[in-house]
Amino acid sequence: MMKVKLIILLAVAATFSGFAQETGTSTDAQAPSWVYDLVVKYPVVATILIAIGALRLALKPVFTIWHQVVESTPDTKDDEFLAKVENSKILKAIVYVLDWLASVKLVK
Repeated sequence: MMKVKLIILLAVAATFSGFAQETGTSTDAQAPSWVYDLVVKYPVVATILIAIGALRLALKPVFTIWHQVVESTPDTKDDEFLAKVENSKILKAIVYVLDWLASVKLVK
């Protein structure tokens, strides 16, 4: 089932990228001028927001994919390892800090 979802996702992504190229629309996004003015005036806030966005964009899919791979394998060693990692105090502290500071929710 996971392979079917991945194939569908890749097909949709390929379709939309081809559509943008055929229609001549630009895939370059430009921010409105007021956003640019705010970034120039408050670069620290922009840096913080970019860091939060990057954390959300990178970490959530990584943890979701890791859970899906572990659930799809018949071997129980990886299930035990995942449970051990998720129950560790270090990961719980990291998850708490990420959730509190950046609103990145890694564990359900």
